[in-house]
Amino acid sequence: MAADNPSSQYSKAVGVAAWKTVVGFVWRYFSIAALIKTLLAPFRRDRIKGGTTEYSLLERVVWNIFSRILGLFIRLPLITIGLLSMLSALLLFPIFAVFRIRVDVHKLQHHIPLGRDIAYGFTPFLMKHARDLAQAPETALVGKQQALHQIERILGRERQNNVLLIGEPGVGRTTLLEQLAKRLRWGDTLPQLQYRHIFELQIESMGQEDVRRLMNEAVAAGNIIVVINDLHAYPELPDILLPYIQVADFQIIGVTNFSGYHQNLKFRTDLLQAFEKVEIAEPSNEETEQLLKSIADAHKVSLEGGVTGEIVRLTNQLVHTIPQPEKAIDILEELFVAGTPNITLQAVHTLLSEKTGVPVGELSTRERDILIHLENLLKQYIVGQDPAIESITKAMKRARAGVADESRPVGSFLFAGPTGVGKTYTAQVLSRIYYGSFDAVVRFDMTEYNRSASVGAFTENLIVAMEENPFTLVLFDEIEKAHPEIINLFLQMLEDAHITNQDGRKAYFNNALIVCTSNAGSDLLVEKPDLGQEELVSYMIQERIFSPELLNRFNEIVVFSPFSPEQAQEVASRMLNEFAVSLRKRKNINIEYAEGVIDALARTARTSKFGARAIRRELEDTVESYVAEQIIQGALGAGSTVVVPTTVFLSQDSMGGA
Repeated sequence: MAADNPSSQYSKAVGVAAWKTVVGFVWRYFSIAALIKTLLAPFRRDRIKGGTTEYSLLERVVWNIFSRILGLFIRLPLITIGLLSMLSALLLFPIFAVFRIRVDVHKLQHHIPLGRDIAYGFTPFLMKHARDLAQAPETALVGKQQALHQIERILGRERQNNVLLIGEPGVGRTTLLEQLAKRLRWGDTLPQLQYRHIFELQIESMGQEDVRRLMNEAVAAGNIIVVINDLHAYPELPDILLPYIQVADFQIIGVTNFSGYHQNLKFRTDLLQAFEKVEIAEPSNEETEQLLKSIADAHKVSLEGGVTGEIVRLTNQLVHTIPQPEKAIDILEELFVAGTPNITLQAVHTLLSEKTGVPVGELSTRERDILIHLENLLKQYIVGQDPAIESITKAMKRARAGVADESRPVGSFLFAGPTGVGKTYTAQVLSRIYYGSFDAVVRFDMTEYNRSASVGAFTENLIVAMEENPFTLVLFDEIEKAHPEIINLFLQMLEDAHITNQDGRKAYFNNALIVCTSNAGSDLLVEKPDLGQEELVSYMIQERIFSPELLNRFNEIVVFSPFSPEQAQEVASRMLNEFAVSLRKRKNINIEYAEGVIDALARTARTSKFGARAIRRELEDTVESYVAEQIIQGALGAGSTVVVPTTVFLSQDSMGGA
């Protein structure tokens, strides 16, 4: 689709076509028809104010006579010059036909006509408090020609000829109106709209009386169309506008967004009866690419092949708070700042990675190394949960390689199993290895959102968290404890990678890894440690813990079984080693464990339903407490070694411990 752009829409006219262009230009430039039509009208449309307190009847009569005579003497020379120029242009036909002279159609059509404003009033107050949209730089208008012509048709009607423009900020509403203003200024529109002015009002800086004064001045001028941005944001404004919306030769273009229309304006039937709605949607990807290319051409910057497509694709994937084409244009203009004559794909990837915190483009050496060894790295920290590790690793590789569905989360997992078997710990370790920190996890304790009143707080907190860090692991602990309304939100989150609050704000998850944990079925798993995924899922559905629709949306449901004796020993051994390293680092004390300490500690996991948490508490109550007692009594100092005996567990048992 061609853009409304000097370089694409307009071309050189040659020969007879060029002659016709020149004749048309002369007729429009000298405003011959308008000047003849208003020959006996006042030289301006301004009227002196009536009323006995200001001007007498005689003063008003004298003023009108003087104004009309002055208007006549101003118009006659312009009409004469115009007719002579018209005659000269007509006589040039043979020259154009024989020598095939070329003319620039764009330049001729876009000259401002001479004398066109003589019949209209002065608007000094309007010009002070409004912006003439025709003065904006000429830019490409891509994909909005239909909306442009629709607005022109509405403005050209005799009734219901005001426009309510509905669209989100950033989709090109202002650009559309600026190009409309230029078309009207050039006379390149319907006859009844030619040479009219479009002014954007600065309502936010004006009081009600100032608005009325401005409206009165615009109405008196006779050739003004006013634009009011964010019409929904001024509740008192519709009442001020009502007296003006049916006035001849004066129109209003109100601009709003969809939420503003539905929440504030659609109930004002008295106002909307005089307005016709025009909705502006985001341009297609192809139209946005075309716009980016035209902007680059205007800046005389070359683009590496595929750059515009990559900007559009990545901004669609990574930037959700701003619509197209604004977010794509923002990225392109930031790339212009570097001053390089050629913009590359690498430059696009680098900039978007810096702005969003999401790695894109070619893998760095560090990230490639982590992904290659991710499974082994996770297994160094996590005991007995190999299926979970393998599923997560595959999801991370698919996402980073760019082969996963970009409209869904990077991966979504339900970790089901008893407490203390490593569900939350697995998510934390993944965050530390891949995302660089335990703090990269966005964690929600779903026991805090078990009431209907907590739905709003949950969505708001989640939206804020995802806006701050879209590239993260989101952990929802004990999801089965959440209120059913919140559980329903997960259907949209897992399928469409977003949720929406009551105000229309969204949280996006297409760059996030979602992990939900659940203790559902724990008792069954304790009874049957070898319980498979299908059996556990059937149990959850049968007990109405989760719906089949929700369970089916997870990429993987991973069963975390209770620790076997061997796994419990492995966990106990790792915890004891971690404590030894920590003690050596902080106190310069070496620690050794008597034979049987690992077995005694691991026995805790087999006799408790709290798994690794039970081992951790037992270690604190026995081993750590024993070492602390030795330090306080002065038996241990820097450089010394302590041997922890198995008797620490016996003393703990005698005190009623675990």
